[in-house]
Amino acid sequence: MQIKNIILYKNAEQVRVLPFELGKVNIITGESKSGKQH
Repeated sequence: MQIKNIILYKNAEQVRVLPFELGKVNIITGESKSGKQH
């Protein structure tokens, strides 16, 4: 089983889709305190 993408919802108007590359290690990066931990 592999994850194809992650969908982040801040509110009804702000939706972000993070696509992953199948068969590879995918690393999520971003600014400090931008919600990567939760």
